[in-house]
Amino acid sequence: LHGEIVATGIVTQLVLEGKNKAEIERALEYFRKFGDLFSLSDLGLGNSTSDLLISIDFLSSDIKKSFGTPWSVEEIKTGLLETDSLIKAYQNQFKNL
Repeated sequence: LHGEIVATGIVTQLVLEGKNKAEIERALEYFRKFGDLFSLSDLGLGNSTSDLLISIDFLSSDIKKSFGTPWSVEEIKTGLLETDSLIKAYQNQFKNL
């Protein structure tokens, strides 16, 4: 589970840093090769939208407090949700392979 969390965190950081689509897609492809590409619900952060949002609220606050990032809690939440959408869309591309 450690690799999956790291992969999600790295993709989220790329999103927060405003990296271009090609760079983010390279990261997604890289982690997919190792089977480390998981959505937030895959990581156990909630199966319903409300559970997921509660987890993201907690996680965003914890990330901000623990790591002193330059991003606000709201920016981290937005980054996590965007990353989750990107990962789900990417997973759907390879579902039947």
